[in-house]
Amino acid sequence: MTRDGSGGGFGTLAGVGILLVELSVLIPGVLACLLLIAAFALPLLLPAIPLLILGALFVAVRGLARAARRLTARLARSGGARR
Repeated sequence: MTRDGSGGGFGTLAGVGILLVELSVLIPGVLACLLLIAAFALPLLLPAIPLLILGALFVAVRGLARAARRLTARLARSGGARR
């Protein structure tokens, strides 16, 4: 099995973190601006967290129901469990 060298989402997150650190070193005041933006944006984003959790639960339950429906249909087509 081969591994993809891109790193996926965690690689992207690490790359963005490195970019922010490098920007804050090269341009004075960037880190302070980023911290202020985070401080002002956090109260606006907090109400979205429960909605995101509920949405994820809804998608998970719907996916499980769809998988169960497919499994029962497959078992019905094959004549049930074989012994």
